[in-house]
Amino acid sequence: MKTRTAATATRRSGGNRQARALLVLPRFKAREILVPTDFSAAARRALKYAQPLARRCDARLTLLHVVAPEKYEADYGYGPVVRQCANKEQVIAATKRLQSIGRSANECPHGAARVVRCGEAGEEIIRAARELRSDLIVLAESSATLSALKSVADRIVGEAPCAVLVVRKDGAELTKPRS
Repeated sequence: MKTRTAATATRRSGGNRQARALLVLPRFKAREILVPTDFSAAARRALKYAQPLARRCDARLTLLHVVAPEKYEADYGYGPVVRQCANKEQVIAATKRLQSIGRSANECPHGAARVVRCGEAGEEIIRAARELRSDLIVLAESSATLSALKSVADRIVGEAPCAVLVVRKDGAELTKPRS
């Protein structure tokens, strides 16, 4: 179920960015906002949407980055087994990048938590939203997104336990969870 998009709100308000944010927000109350990031320009745009929402709703912001696991095949005598483990260098690098991004997000009333997980991106984002009891996921989607990544965004929108604000280059769209 979709609500009015920010692009539609912008056309109605004459293109005023501040009016766009105000039209999406009034009927929404959040305590926990999850912002998955891959450190791209689109993800920074999503964070720029999330910060004023967190301030206005007096919500806590959680920045999440998912590191893809390293997969290898092992044979323990009963057939090949595909094992997965986290690449420690990638986890450390992601933690440092989240620290630097999080400094600007600390302006929010309850600050910003930073979480790095290892696994499949869509699955880990949904799991984190459930564990943190997030009220909103602010997710970036760029026009240059590959079809595989676009399906991750579609999966998150379809399976998320909370509302999802998909931030695109031309605006944002709020989708409510299916009940």
